[in-house]
Amino acid sequence: MQALGRRYVRYVNTANGRIGTLWEGRYRAAPIDSEAYFLACCPYIELNPVRAGTVAHSARYPWSSYGAGALAAADPLATDHSLDLELGRSAADRRAYRALFGPPLDAAFLDALRAATNGEWAFGDEGFKRQIATALTRRVAPCPRVGAATPPPTRGRKSTLTPILRQFFMTTVRSVLAATAKTSVRERDPPAHVGAAPLI
Repeated sequence: MQALGRRYVRYVNTANGRIGTLWEGRYRAAPIDSEAYFLACCPYIELNPVRAGTVAHSARYPWSSYGAGALAAADPLATDHSLDLELGRSAADRRAYRALFGPPLDAAFLDALRAATNGEWAFGDEGFKRQIATALTRRVAPCPRVGAATPPPTRGRKSTLTPILRQFFMTTVRSVLAATAKTSVRERDPPAHVGAAPLI
């Protein structure tokens, strides 16, 4: 991606007779553990234009994949993740995905995600981080601070959810069940409070 970004900048600069950079910073990526972590990251990504004040709702942003993920709308630029397909193939079936956008994102989760992205660290549980570190033969998490307590090692992957994610998903599951039990009225627009999260 970094090489592609450099070539694109060179092309645009040559075509427009300009010099300098086009991007705010270099491309950054972080491997993300599937399932819980992936689904928790989707609202973060889709709500970026909302947090930035560009639009009132993710569905209104023309470059958003919200329509493909939340409404199962056809989008030639988006490919459904296997987890999206498990949620369903129609807009009615994607209610659980849309429910992820209801509660404001947890501040501790946002901090952890931003730290992982900015540091290009693996984002997931300890078992996932060990797996990625072994595959890449490099460190995938910051070194512990001097004097910080070291958590006891865990064996296997018994629990894939951190307490932050466990709380986030339990809240989401409860709200989906409550909404399903109340009524099956057709949804028009998701809740208006989705922009309540702080700016990036």
